[in-house]
Amino acid sequence: MPSRGEQLIRSYYDCINARRLADGARLVADDCEFHHVATRERARGPQGFVALVSDWLRAAPDVTLLPEHIETLGSGRFRVALRVRGHLDGPFELGPSSVGGDGRAFDFVATHELTIRGNRVAASWLTFERDDFLG
Repeated sequence: MPSRGEQLIRSYYDCINARRLADGARLVADDCEFHHVATRERARGPQGFVALVSDWLRAAPDVTLLPEHIETLGSGRFRVALRVRGHLDGPFELGPSSVGGDGRAFDFVATHELTIRGNRVAASWLTFERDDFLG
């Protein structure tokens, strides 16, 4: 049986995949720090969650996030092997450079480390190889 943390993480991705960003934002602590390592983006709290996910959806409206494996690290920390699939239909910022939307498909595995505190996401580190995204 999945732990409460694993259930929350799956609900978090379900909200993103169903484009229920307001519901997903309710799963995020007010002081949550988001770090997207490859894009060098940082955000904070529920509003930061909505902004980051909205950026992804503008660039790849069909993006899906599929947790392939959730590893418990202890003390409310989890590491997720996250399959990311979709098509790049709009411009996307990748740190110091931008990638144009040319309809190309992407399918890669990212590493998403999350800290869960009090039934909320309290910290998020998303890492992926830029070359995996660019194909």
